[in-house]
Amino acid sequence: MELDEYGVDLLSVEEARSQALLAAREILVDKAINGDASDDEVFEITNEDGRIVSAVPFRSSGKAG
Repeated sequence: MELDEYGVDLLSVEEARSQALLAAREILVDKAINGDASDDEVFEITNEDGRIVSAVPFRSSGKAG
């Protein structure tokens, strides 16, 4: 697990999920280019208190390539 201590402030959980899906797709493309087909990572979306309010599995973003 890698913690993003800075994060991005967004207006809603839906906006955060959308941004996470886009980022997951980009990461999967980069991994595919480098021969890594794993998609078992997850973005956890937290509120301002640090409580997890949603999770976006990379595999839900669609396969790269």
